[in-house]
Amino acid sequence: MSIAENEIIHKISSGYNLPPLSSVALKLMQTASDEKASLYDMSTLIKQDPALAVRLLKLANSPFFRIPSKVSTIEDAVMRIGCNHVRLLALSISIRDTFSFGRHEQMDYEQFWKVSLYQALLARVIAQNLHTCNPDEAFVAGLISEIGILILFDLLIKDKDFTLNLYPLEDLLMREEQRFGINHKKVGEAALRFWGLPEVIVECQRFYPGSGLEKLSPLGAVCEIARQCSAFMTHKDLEWNNFYDKARKEYNLDQKILSEIMVESFNTVESIAESMKISINRNNDIEFLVGKAYESLRNISCRIESINHKIHPTFNTLRMTASEPAISETLQAVAHEIRNPLTILGGFARRLEKILSPSSKEWSYVQKIIEESQRLESLLISMTTGKL
Repeated sequence: MSIAENEIIHKISSGYNLPPLSSVALKLMQTASDEKASLYDMSTLIKQDPALAVRLLKLANSPFFRIPSKVSTIEDAVMRIGCNHVRLLALSISIRDTFSFGRHEQMDYEQFWKVSLYQALLARVIAQNLHTCNPDEAFVAGLISEIGILILFDLLIKDKDFTLNLYPLEDLLMREEQRFGINHKKVGEAALRFWGLPEVIVECQRFYPGSGLEKLSPLGAVCEIARQCSAFMTHKDLEWNNFYDKARKEYNLDQKILSEIMVESFNTVESIAESMKISINRNNDIEFLVGKAYESLRNISCRIESINHKIHPTFNTLRMTASEPAISETLQAVAHEIRNPLTILGGFARRLEKILSPSSKEWSYVQKIIEESQRLESLLISMTTGKL
């Protein structure tokens, strides 16, 4: 540990430059280890913060929990969604309220919280699918995964010539170390420990560039998968097939599950964003991702047509010569490489279709994806079989 890093960690560990969290949220966390704490004790504590109580009630009645009937009291909310979930949601709301809104010249707080919320929702659903850690803890850990950047920004970065790009994360951490002698992950770990968060969540701040998931705890691995997925959903430069292929090989998530995870995050994001005062327009985010999908289909279409043109100018001659060994092998190789991204895009669109209103423009965009993927699939079949 360098002298600069040691000094900064010591300051943060003493609470220097750290905003205080809600006393109610911190007391709720303390009840987790109190065997004598009752549902009544938790409800009474929450009622001491009326604004928090109202937001927790909204969350309890949101699609996030899928409770069959409405709850109207804090006691009902605690009983229906569980003491642990209430504690962790209260903590999440408190952390969100502690930091800035809006945009600074170097820091877009709204974009930061939007990406963080998607990461939290993705982490929760991934944990539910993998069964490796607590989904409630995954939500909190995902939400505050990069919280150290906000603290480091106020402490050292603000008004300095330093570009903040959270992706690629490895590049940002390296530049922070080079410029300030410490990175925001280490800052985040010290801050969360000072606030008294559960150690299993604090451990998720540890990051090992290039090492995969093997060094991470189960909860840390879920957060890393969610981070990659959130980046894919919000960055235009990340490609569909590359991301899905990595998820399958490194994270053991097949394309069906991954599509369902992303669609589920869209299904619940607005209700929880409102309660956490995070500015999110779900339809705009869906339109962005669908736009990426359509662009991928256009690239696939251009490639199919280019290959077909090089081999045969028309399908009439293709019908007679598709059985020739060299041509057949070329066509089969192209089909194998292209069919997987086609399946991914078509499958994602069909799942997304189920949560959209048929009267929305996003629904019509999704129909175009479905139709185009079907057209290209038929074209592939024609190329590889010679049958029109």
